[in-house]
Amino acid sequence: MAQIPTVEKAIINWLNVLQEGSVLLTLTIVREIIMAMLMSMAPKVFDIKAPDGSTFQCSDSFLQKWLHHTMEWSE
Repeated sequence: MAQIPTVEKAIINWLNVLQEGSVLLTLTIVREIIMAMLMSMAPKVFDIKAPDGSTFQCSDSFLQKWLHHTMEWSE
């Protein structure tokens, strides 16, 4: 998501607001928030193909790495 910093910042801000409000944030909930914000703010991200031909999937492994590195959250 580093290629779309404005969207990433909006996602980070929204997740922080929810966390500060003591909202339980499971991987499923975080995935739905990210997917909804991407569909709304940067829908073309789903059309971008990686060198291997794959497209963005927002997998559990992606989410876990992103939450750990970007948000500094752990399981």
